[in-house]
Amino acid sequence: MLADVLSAQDAVVYCLGTYAGSVSDEELRKITTDYTVEFARVFHAVSPDAEFSFLSGSGADQSGQSGLAFARYKGEAEKPLLAAGFPRIYLFRPAYIYPVEPREEPSPSSSGSSAARSSGLKLSPFCGFRFRALQPRSRSP
Repeated sequence: MLADVLSAQDAVVYCLGTYAGSVSDEELRKITTDYTVEFARVFHAVSPDAEFSFLSGSGADQSGQSGLAFARYKGEAEKPLLAAGFPRIYLFRPAYIYPVEPREEPSPSSSGSSAARSSGLKLSPFCGFRFRALQPRSRSP
């Protein structure tokens, strides 16, 4: 269970994501917003004193007015994170992150089409580095 793994941690760096055009708009929103908010909810419930770092993106729009789905959905994720009650939260908004492995960018005409999604859900490892698993902090009696 996710809560068991996340219990009594000091911090998390949340980098799960995908890129526009590799999945449908509905899937992009689910991955970008829903998964992020749910992960943060569970994490905060079992590690309320922990820090939360979120890999967002340049142009993230918390007002929901952006014409770019990516910017709207990253903003939709940021807003509840900021209100979640973490003692410290960090939002990283890089303009672009080079993929670890080369990827074929979808053309504007195929963005969101079934052809662009034919290989299924693609979750990109946005972070070009690896993290060691966090160990639970020791608690004083």
